[in-house]
Amino acid sequence: MTDAEVMACFESLGSNCEFGIAQRMAGIEPFGLFRFAATPVALLIRLLQAKFKGLGDDIEMWDRDGEWMTTDQTYDWSMHTWMCVKEISYD
Repeated sequence: MTDAEVMACFESLGSNCEFGIAQRMAGIEPFGLFRFAATPVALLIRLLQAKFKGLGDDIEMWDRDGEWMTTDQTYDWSMHTWMCVKEISYD
C-alpha cells in the first residue's frame, strides 16, 4: 500500500488537526467532520451521546491570525476553514 492509501484508511477523531495535516502531506484530501477540528475526548463523547443534535445550529466565525475559524457555540467546538480573511469577507 502507498502512504496515501494507508492514510485514507483512518478517520481523525483527535483533539487537534494534526492528523488532517498529515493526510494532506500524504497527498489525500478525504472529507471528515473532525479532520481539521479541535475535538477533545469529552466533547466527542457529548456529541456522540447527543447523536450530534444541535450541531451547526449556532455557528460563530472569527478571525484567527488571518484565517476564518468557526466555533459551534452549542458544543464549544472549533474548526479550521482554511479560508483567508483577506480573500473572503465575513458575509
